[in-house]
Amino acid sequence: MPDTETTNRTAEERTHDIVQQLTLDEKIQLVTGYIGTPVDETGRPTAHQSDAPVNQVLPPPGALGSDGFVPGVPRLGIPDLQLIGAGLGVTNLQRVPDRATTAFPSTLAQTASWDPAVSHAFGAALGAEARALGFNVLLAGAVNVAVEPRCGRLFEYRGEDPVLAGVMVAGELTGTQEQGVVASIKHFAANCQETGRFVVNSVLDECALRQGELLACEIGISRSGVGAVMTSYNKVNGACASENRYLLTEVLKQEWGFTGWVMSDWGATHSTVESALAGLDQEFFQHEHYWPALKDAVLRGAVQIDRLDDMVTRIVRTLNTVGPLDNPPTPAASIDPQRGADVAQAIAEQGIVLLKNERALLPLDPNRVRSVAVIGGHADIAVPCGGGSATVSPQGGDPVRGDANPAHAFPTEVWVASSPLESLRTAAPHTEFRYASGDDPAAAAAPAAECDTAVVFAVQQASEHFDLPDLQLPADQAALIRTVAAANPDTVVVLETAGPVLTDWATEVPAVVEAWFPGQRGGQAIANVLVGHVKTTGN
Repeated sequence: MPDTETTNRTAEERTHDIVQQLTLDEKIQLVTGYIGTPVDETGRPTAHQSDAPVNQVLPPPGALGSDGFVPGVPRLGIPDLQLIGAGLGVTNLQRVPDRATTAFPSTLAQTASWDPAVSHAFGAALGAEARALGFNVLLAGAVNVAVEPRCGRLFEYRGEDPVLAGVMVAGELTGTQEQGVVASIKHFAANCQETGRFVVNSVLDECALRQGELLACEIGISRSGVGAVMTSYNKVNGACASENRYLLTEVLKQEWGFTGWVMSDWGATHSTVESALAGLDQEFFQHEHYWPALKDAVLRGAVQIDRLDDMVTRIVRTLNTVGPLDNPPTPAASIDPQRGADVAQAIAEQGIVLLKNERALLPLDPNRVRSVAVIGGHADIAVPCGGGSATVSPQGGDPVRGDANPAHAFPTEVWVASSPLESLRTAAPHTEFRYASGDDPAAAAAPAAECDTAVVFAVQQASEHFDLPDLQLPADQAALIRTVAAANPDTVVVLETAGPVLTDWATEVPAVVEAWFPGQRGGQAIANVLVGHVKTTGN
């Protein structure tokens, strides 16, 4: 077996040979990204390239219909880069009918397990499904530290502890790249909110930056050998993240020794020369700053050819070491839906947290609890799933909204067909379960009073592009909880939330469970925890 030094030298030599044979145009081509499918002015994917508006930059032939595409160089064996989002599962921007991927629990749910093996299993499943669809670069995982608790994307991140966040995201990134698919860590750096994210300036002193956001990224990168880093939209201490030399070159590449490539978030590139010299290696997606402007900058000497060669070298080297150069994914394979669903359920069961359990009310004892009122949260048909670019198309459509093909590419409210009610009936066949929607708290109090126990499902939806207005449960669900608890002192509250919520009602109920966004088998996972088939973390 060859030693590591010999292998690395061979990889470097091969990369160098390939880069030396590239023409200037081919080099520029590799650092210029497109969106992988045409979209109209609302962000909705168009059916055919001919339907796109004139000003829409169309991807060249070969794009599979995804978030990103970069044409390869076939004569040198460099494959097309087919990039796809994977915040909660492999996404489906164009709503291609046969792309039925797995909706996994949120990464915050994974982090609540405190077990890197959980996030590793998630990353491996993502990589396997991406390969089966022909994608070779995943736009995941996200590791921004939870500074603003109302941030609309907290469900994509890994909490407020930078050490835990870094360790957990490293598991995901490693699992993905073991499948021969390049992973990416994002959003670098200090992307703490969605409100004003394109213009906000994140001002942090050196200590706060190093001990928070950068520490999580450093741990994730160093432990995983991740192939790509995605910049954020915001400024960091006055400089846009995509042209921030301190972040991209001094810290990431020089201090940490990162050997992969840096890509911009979609539309986060603001310049040509400044970005290239700061350390940005690849632009997405407007086809504005790097082609043809970068070529012109190289020809007139504003950007040295050595810098362009470094940009390309980082891309080719990563494709070589991770695997897509010699073993590119092919879209002919099929996804194993059972494998993904099993992983999703196992993750959900590991991530559910028991926050409160007075009088040992949980697990529900069938010898003591003969009837249960299940109330609220659309628990009869679905569990929530985060919105935005992490959205996974619900298999069979959205059961709550009745939308099998969302009108917008990135819906802000998503539900997955998985019924906690039906799963409870299966898990405890000798217990009677009665359902009330909770739309009318007084009406819900009636079955609650008549049953031995009541379980209230409280839901908080969240999405990219929007921050939450506050941390209260929306739609006055706190009033529903109080009304049910007044009718039945043995009331359990199951939270299905994107992140933290206020629980000023918690003193009025004996048991509280946090289930997060539990994925496409969330109903089964919640039921297994409530009846004691699975032990969970917490008190």
